[in-house]
Amino acid sequence: MNYVDIPRNAVMIKQGPASTVATVTRNCDTSVPEALHVRVLERLKWAEETLKAKGYSVPVKVWLKYTLSGQRAGVANTHKMLLNFNPYILKSQADVFIERTVPHEYAHIVACMKYGNREHHGYGWKGVMRALGLKPERCHDYDLSMLPNRGWKGECNCPGKEWDISIIRKRRMLANPAVYTCRRCNGHLRLKTD
Repeated sequence: MNYVDIPRNAVMIKQGPASTVATVTRNCDTSVPEALHVRVLERLKWAEETLKAKGYSVPVKVWLKYTLSGQRAGVANTHKMLLNFNPYILKSQADVFIERTVPHEYAHIVACMKYGNREHHGYGWKGVMRALGLKPERCHDYDLSMLPNRGWKGECNCPGKEWDISIIRKRRMLANPAVYTCRRCNGHLRLKTD
């Protein structure tokens, strides 16, 4: 595996050949407290052991980063064996985040190893999530009020509903107003004018 493109501030978990205990080289973003980092590692170890006991192959090396921004809680890069987590959401809702999001992203890597890089939330990933005893849910429902303010708001046809809009989405919406649709009302999301 080529580690040339792996960011220098990543955490690498190595599994020794004789044991399942992970050893960690930590040189990463210090905005995540050490205690939370340890809890993330413990949850990853639990997921690894659970899947091994059920006959799944698990990765020998996984990289961790806490540099994700925006509304995504976590991202798995299956080619680099990299898990990137949003430190704002992790710190504000640690218990639920560690319980759900950490194994969710790890399941992407295991599913890719077993089934290939197909649908990200397809049958393979759902099977890995069920093997972990978790509901295979695609989207999170975290409170995002603690995220840095982007300054742009959007609205749909839902009464009183307001959406935070990133600069990327704002630009896409200006170029093509029908790009985003609300899942609740099926109305087009549009920029809110005050």
